[in-house]
Amino acid sequence: MSPKPSIKVAFTESDIKQLCDDEKIFLKGRALANKDEVKKLSFKNEAIHAVVQGSSDYDVELDPEALNWWACNCPAARYQSMCKHIVATSLTLLRPEGATKVADSDSEREQIKQYVNDTLNAKNPDVLMQMYLDLLAKDDLLWQKMLSKALLSKGSVSYKELKSIITKALPLQDIWEWREVDRYFLNAEKQLDAIWTLLNTLEVTVQWKLLNYILERLNKVLLRIDDSSGARFGIEGTLYEHMPKVFTALPWSEDEKARWLFDNLVNPKFDVFPSIESNFASEVQTNSAFLIKCKQYIEQPQMEQGGWVSKSVVDVLLRSANSWQDKVNIKLKVAVTSRDYLEIAELCLDNNDGLDAEHWLAKARKVNDSLDTTACDRLAIKIKLHHGELKNAWKLANQVFKARPSFYEYEALVLFKKQHDIVDEEFVSRVEQEFIAATKLNTPYNKVAFENLLAFYIAQKNLKPACQLIESYNASDELKIKLANALINSSPTQSLDLYEQVVKEKINWTNNDAYQEVIKLLLSLEKKLPSKALKPFYQLIGGLAHSNKRKRNMFALFNKHFEQAVREYK
Repeated sequence: MSPKPSIKVAFTESDIKQLCDDEKIFLKGRALANKDEVKKLSFKNEAIHAVVQGSSDYDVELDPEALNWWACNCPAARYQSMCKHIVATSLTLLRPEGATKVADSDSEREQIKQYVNDTLNAKNPDVLMQMYLDLLAKDDLLWQKMLSKALLSKGSVSYKELKSIITKALPLQDIWEWREVDRYFLNAEKQLDAIWTLLNTLEVTVQWKLLNYILERLNKVLLRIDDSSGARFGIEGTLYEHMPKVFTALPWSEDEKARWLFDNLVNPKFDVFPSIESNFASEVQTNSAFLIKCKQYIEQPQMEQGGWVSKSVVDVLLRSANSWQDKVNIKLKVAVTSRDYLEIAELCLDNNDGLDAEHWLAKARKVNDSLDTTACDRLAIKIKLHHGELKNAWKLANQVFKARPSFYEYEALVLFKKQHDIVDEEFVSRVEQEFIAATKLNTPYNKVAFENLLAFYIAQKNLKPACQLIESYNASDELKIKLANALINSSPTQSLDLYEQVVKEKINWTNNDAYQEVIKLLLSLEKKLPSKALKPFYQLIGGLAHSNKRKRNMFALFNKHFEQAVREYK
């Protein structure tokens, strides 16, 4: 292996700025250096060589001492005194790690060279080998894969060398564009394959160190990369698969494992971290020292109640509970809100303890807020049914509906009535009057009241008042289509009119998804219409197509699915 080169850098950042034609060139070069786009730094023939990645990869060569000369094969280098790629390389050399990068790159060349010669069992001419290495250096992914093979071929690989593979697979870069992010993590996955392949051959403590370093490195990377699309999930998933297996094999005592599990349950080391409850489930359920720590935690008077930490600890304890009574006692340790007490009451009721369910429901009402009133009433209905008080349960269910009349609550009442064979002759008229009363209230949600009433009429197949109501306000597309489908046989003209309203509105959205939805609706309608209504339907299609000729994608879809109608009805 070659000795580390002795590089003397005699220029400064100020010198680089002065050599640029424009400050913008300097800033662009600095951005490339900050993104770590300067690769394959090497020192040979008294010159620094590098590959700078950008829109393309460019070869750079420069005098490291005083910048007396430089060269780059990018187009801009032909007319700029100094291009951004030279700036990026020069700034990289000025940084404390610059010389190390040069030394590492030369060392890498030697390792790959040795590996290729050993693999082919022959000594390639040096000129040919240098040409091959220079060509390989243009593709960072191939270079790293070949370097990994070279390292792994030695049989015995040090932790430092494996750590180096991970660092190179996950370089620190500022990336925001989603395609670049996808490409970054795809390349990283390919380079980390070497680590996953080798992992089981290593001593278990070394495996654990490596996995934790990958986790640490991934979190550092995500501070600078916008991975909203989840491109990292492949690496994350593989990491979370290996960590629990290696953790189980660690030569730690039960207390040491319990301490690690608990510390990372209540205060994970990183934002991206495996779930202690899920990924380490087998360890969590069998480590008694860990469960004791969890129990001690919820017993603390200063414990933060209602927070995600206490919820995580409680979830662990609930999974290990031996009985439903134990679960109740665990939940009571952290109960604060009405929702907490409602969960306890539900648990009691599910286990046929109606009296305790009533007790905890009363507690829930005491700490109640307006959002939970309905939830409390719904549970009260269940408790009454449990005690055989059907009449009182039905009465309360109707009171819940009256307090907040909605189509959802109406459907719940219909189901309740059917399940318990309730006879209530005034039910439908009573519900209708509640819905009508709600439409007369002057509230910001007045349209919702009209939607509820219209949905009720459609469900009751009471189409005459439904048609009158829909004329009085701008109904949702969903209800227009529901009413149109209900009218198809009795009044196809009205049905067509409602479909026309919906498709015209969607066409005006002017996007391809909306256009596809229009065609889907019309094809569905075509199948449902009686034969006597098909001619008006095709006339409608022709009119829509020709009035939207300028929307080329929409017109093309009309032509594709309704060619004859478009041709005949202009």
